[in-house]
Amino acid sequence: MLRDSIERVLKEYKVARTEPLAGHPLGRVITRSLPEYITGLVKAPTRYKAEGSVGKGNWAVCPWISIFDISITESAQSGYYPVYLFREDMTGVYLSLNQGVTDIRETHKENPKKVLQIRAADYRAQIGPLPANFPDSEIDLRSGSSNLASFYEPGNICAC
Repeated sequence: MLRDSIERVLKEYKVARTEPLAGHPLGRVITRSLPEYITGLVKAPTRYKAEGSVGKGNWAVCPWISIFDISITESAQSGYYPVYLFREDMTGVYLSLNQGVTDIRETHKENPKKVLQIRAADYRAQIGPLPANFPDSEIDLRSGSSNLASFYEPGNICAC
């Protein structure tokens, strides 16, 4: 289910972005089906919340599906959390331990990407050596420099 749905997103998302967002079947896969499936895998569903996003009003360049530990954060705006991040060109997907960018963008207007990089490095220092299955400290979402997805790249802590 998970692999098939991710492959479907990779194959169909670019075309879906040319169609109306409201009620789109692929949007429902990302915002409902995949989060519900992931929630079903979690042993403590009252502590964890899965959520997917394809954008609000318009299609996001890089859709995502996150799992939030509600003792740390309940949204993608703050804290840190594991997230599936799809590349803008749909050539791949990362499973990333990433951090909320919205709060950083609001509180550090001068250079939020630099703040995200520093915080990601600090998280990595706290973790120690990166797990063998999550060797990437840098990710490339192939996103433009001004869209929201471009902030996920410096926010990456570790990924595969």
